[in-house]
Amino acid sequence: MWNRTKQIFQKRPLLTNMMSFGTMYVGAEVAQQLILMQSDHEKKSINWTMVRNYAIIGWAGIGPALFCWYRMLDRVLPAATGIVVAKKVCTDQLISSPACIGMFFWR
Repeated sequence: MWNRTKQIFQKRPLLTNMMSFGTMYVGAEVAQQLILMQSDHEKKSINWTMVRNYAIIGWAGIGPALFCWYRMLDRVLPAATGIVVAKKVCTDQLISSPACIGMFFWR
């Protein structure tokens, strides 16, 4: 089963990105709510509407956006030398990070 999953992810990198980001966002939101339930006894259950919203942001928003962004960045700066990697990191932090933060808060 692992080999089949690996094949699907290698053939479909966009799907891989969407699943990765969606799973991380959902997992983080559920974990946060569980922690809050332990510290705030008035909170009795998980807010599944919020979990759904984070799933949408991860699976349909940030996952595909970053997939396209990194592909474009690799085309514009194709080498992997130290200087090029530094340029990629700076470009990513100056352009992609603010866009993703905006997407996250805009929902």
